[in-house]
Amino acid sequence: MILENVESLINSVRDLIKVQEIFRQIRSTPSLINKKAILSQYMENETLKEVIKYAYSPHINFGDDVQRNILDLQVTDTLDDVYPVFYMLDKLAANRDNDLVKQEFKDYMAFFPDIEELLTGIITKDLGLGMSVASINKITKNLGDLRSSCDNSNVISLF
Repeated sequence: MILENVESLINSVRDLIKVQEIFRQIRSTPSLINKKAILSQYMENETLKEVIKYAYSPHINFGDDVQRNILDLQVTDTLDDVYPVFYMLDKLAANRDNDLVKQEFKDYMAFFPDIEELLTGIITKDLGLGMSVASINKITKNLGDLRSSCDNSNVISLF
């Protein structure tokens, strides 16, 4: 069971790395029309949809002054278990005033340096795509209805 959970978590991180690469491709494209075309090309990607939803939904809030309250924190040793990314984002959004949860999220980001840039874009609500939220919404349509519940069965204990 643990091996299956590890494989699932690794696959999830790989999917997020792919999304990060799509976003880099969009960022490197100067034309808004081409940016929209690239985003449209990948809209069947469920992980991409989830990332956009978490980053731009007005109903998901990660707290005030994310830069100071999360990103500027020093990495510590608070991370005992590794959860799926969207579970951690849900936990942060639900506990955005809890300093321990903020520290845990910072440590989580450090544990996954390959997706730290993507996680930063999500919690700062700015993926840096060079597109307005209105443009993104025209392409993504109805992402607010896609709110998924995160499954804790993929928890991996570090100790």
